[in-house]
Amino acid sequence: SIEYVFTLPDKRDRDLSNLIKGIEDYLVSEKVILDDNYKIVTKFLVRYDSISKVNPQASIVIRRAVSHTQNTQFQETPSTEI
Repeated sequence: SIEYVFTLPDKRDRDLSNLIKGIEDYLVSEKVILDDNYKIVTKFLVRYDSISKVNPQASIVIRRAVSHTQNTQFQETPSTEI
């Protein structure tokens, strides 16, 4: 699963779902994730946090799915700033 938390630079209306496509493409190109298809990224959360003109940012948490028969659990992978 991937969690995206956005701190935006201003109050302008944005479609948060559009913000993640470029990030996912970058994660694939840098081999952080194998692909951004539904078989690899089985769940994602996109959230607006706040506005900061001096420090707009995207925080990204990637959790690896671990399957135990019918239960799927997610383990957080170590953070890497990109």
